[in-house]
Amino acid sequence: MDIIDSGHFRPAADGSPDYAEHLRVPALSFGTYSLPAGSTDDQSPHREDEVYVVTRGRARFTSGGRTVDVGPGTSLFVPALEEHRFHDITEDLVALVLFAPAYSGPRPEGRRARGGRGRGRPRRARQRMRPAPARPRRVRHDGRSVPRPRSSARARASRSRSRPKANSSA
Repeated sequence: MDIIDSGHFRPAADGSPDYAEHLRVPALSFGTYSLPAGSTDDQSPHREDEVYVVTRGRARFTSGGRTVDVGPGTSLFVPALEEHRFHDITEDLVALVLFAPAYSGPRPEGRRARGGRGRGRPRRARQRMRPAPARPRRVRHDGRSVPRPRSSARARASRSRSRPKANSSA
């Protein structure tokens, strides 16, 4: 277990917004995003799904064409590759941020966010169905291969009935 000291307001040295990562594992990353009052959030969409939990301050947040007021206790989910940003920051803002999988940086330049699925989520590649493996074949004494006969419950039962019983009276 790790105890993480997070959620403190710590803007960059020049007074601009700053993201400080506290934890990174392959499945997720966690950090604190500090935005001073009056600053501009100029982040780009990310390749990962993201959750913000505002712990301090007041602002507005726009994502997916929807704008909401945010303050302490507001939780926001942003799907991967969706344009989003905090704006009209009236009080120093602190948000805990979770990325899943771990944050890999903004998307490459020139690549637009995907649309068409309602919330900008990336499409998953379709998995190809593999054919069932072929049944092993039996090789006859002359070297030719022939299919193995299917063994069913009926076939097993008929084989057991056709076997002569051992004479136990001898």
